[in-house]
Amino acid sequence: MIYSKIKELEALGFSQRNIAKQLDISRNTVAKYSRKDVETFTTWLSSTKHRKQKLDEHKERVLDWLRTYPDLTTAQIQDWLEERGFENVVESTLRRYVKNLREEYQLPKQVYQRQYEAVPDPPMGEQAQIDFGQIWVTTEEKQRIKLYVVAFVLSHSRYKYMEWWDHPYRTEEVIQAHEHAFQYFSGKPKTIVYDQDRTLFINENYGDIIFTPQFETYRQTQRFKVHACRGADPESKGRIENVIGFIKNNFAKNRTYSDLESWNHQALAWLKRTGNGKTHNSTKQIPEQVFKVEQSYLLPAFSLSQKNNHSEGVTNLEVRRINKDNTIKYLTNRYSVPRSTYNRLSYVSIKVENEQLLIFDPTTGEHLATHSLCLETGRLIKNRSHERDQTHSIKSLVERVSKRFTNKDEAGIYLEIIHQRYPRYTRDQLELIDSLGPLYSQSLLDSTLTQCLQKRIFSATEFREILIRLKKQEELVSPSEKLPMNDLPIMSRRTQEKLLHIEPEVRSLADYTELLEGEK
Repeated sequence: MIYSKIKELEALGFSQRNIAKQLDISRNTVAKYSRKDVETFTTWLSSTKHRKQKLDEHKERVLDWLRTYPDLTTAQIQDWLEERGFENVVESTLRRYVKNLREEYQLPKQVYQRQYEAVPDPPMGEQAQIDFGQIWVTTEEKQRIKLYVVAFVLSHSRYKYMEWWDHPYRTEEVIQAHEHAFQYFSGKPKTIVYDQDRTLFINENYGDIIFTPQFETYRQTQRFKVHACRGADPESKGRIENVIGFIKNNFAKNRTYSDLESWNHQALAWLKRTGNGKTHNSTKQIPEQVFKVEQSYLLPAFSLSQKNNHSEGVTNLEVRRINKDNTIKYLTNRYSVPRSTYNRLSYVSIKVENEQLLIFDPTTGEHLATHSLCLETGRLIKNRSHERDQTHSIKSLVERVSKRFTNKDEAGIYLEIIHQRYPRYTRDQLELIDSLGPLYSQSLLDSTLTQCLQKRIFSATEFREILIRLKKQEELVSPSEKLPMNDLPIMSRRTQEKLLHIEPEVRSLADYTELLEGEK
């Protein structure tokens, strides 16, 4: 039919350019047919009907794929053929062959297209993008199963990595996928672009990102920058959006699932063969070749399992939030951490080993505490040393508390006696007295110290009670009647109690009623 139309248009005087445009074919095809007379063309056409093409041995297989999967692409057919050992396939030849099969057997292709805005490529080693996807596939038993994937792509070279799960992914699994990706890349980028996935991000407050505890610990450990995309902003992560679509439509779609291990093995083979081994449509370069240059720009990424011994508690990556009372919750019990921990950390890393709970600083690996695991429920497991400030010695604490008083030497003697009487609770005793300093005047503190020394009262709690009582006495006595503070210690106990129990005179209601009736 094409030959006849070409000859017909030639007879009407149309040029080869116009004929090619009208018939939507190439000028080379028009020129080739124009040179053939009717007899030559008939002989040639007859020979083509009996000529066997190289791809004919896969004709039935390809037709079966096209009937089963109407949206199958030529690139995916090529990958499937190569996966089955048929490697010497020229893409343009296969494309023409598939096109002819679709026309001959009336198998039109279903096309889905999505548009993205172009974004300039960042420098080498600067950025990677990460996103998640899911797809329904068919098992060997003809059942449907939902698979989940996380994909990584280096924004400059377009070098990719992916990992699959047969269940909804958890935070620790995503973190482990990061480790595998960094190993696959032999390094890590400076910045990673994420969609706001619930396994990594809790909330965004006008640009302030709140990470999940486990991911925050991992981010601080690996020390990479995080860029979280805004909602409904696919252009900011268009590269990974394209990668997810490429993986789903070229690798996963219409592929038969047997087991997760085989599926991930096939995925890595596909990356080497197609995902990173074929020319990229946008860059017109092969990602694997560009990556060989970009690799030297990546930052070194240590494996968590290679971290030094003093930080082995971080390798487990179990984290717990620190409560205001300097405790963490594990299972159904609470375990203490040093008192100053809450002020400098939000989370700690934990590890269970030999029936003990080990607690670490997630950023430095410093060992903070060790507790024996409690088998009961609802218990508080507390190390007494966590109740005290370990940053100062008893001597320095005595010196600090002594400065609260006018007579520092006398105060030092008093505090030293308390230390001798309460050796195990010295710090508690001295800190209680120290906490009273900002609440009471210098004169009241001095008077209380004098009274305690005179009456040989060496206890912080009794010191506090006397101080409170003197404060009440000071408030009850009017300015004109107020005694000098030096006289307070000789006030009799009966007088003190009398002052504390003074009550105003109360008249009977009948007296007021009688007065009102009299005025009538």
